[in-house]
Amino acid sequence: MKDSFAARGGCWVIGQSIVMIAVLASGPLRKADWNSRAGFWIGVCLIVAGAVFGIAGAWTLGRNRTPFPRPVADAELVEHGIYSVVRHPLYPKNSSWERAGRSGGGFR
Repeated sequence: MKDSFAARGGCWVIGQSIVMIAVLASGPLRKADWNSRAGFWIGVCLIVAGAVFGIAGAWTLGRNRTPFPRPVADAELVEHGIYSVVRHPLYPKNSSWERAGRSGGGFR
């Protein structure tokens, strides 16, 4: 029998998704903190770095990937690839994208 959406942590997934969308949307909706050419390029670099972390994390997890806090039933511990360097690559991805929004990365 499969676990329900709520039992696997679905409410946390919805809550985090709402917060992430709000953070990402706030960048272009307001004047950038660093409204300069340097701020723009710092933001672009942060977006690229975040994308590298996020894609590497998803790629390395493969079939073990899930949006839920509870792992897949037959998941294996992943300790290679990006996970040999960073414990949870989605955290640096999220924080770098948030900083990119504050620096005006791509939003002029």
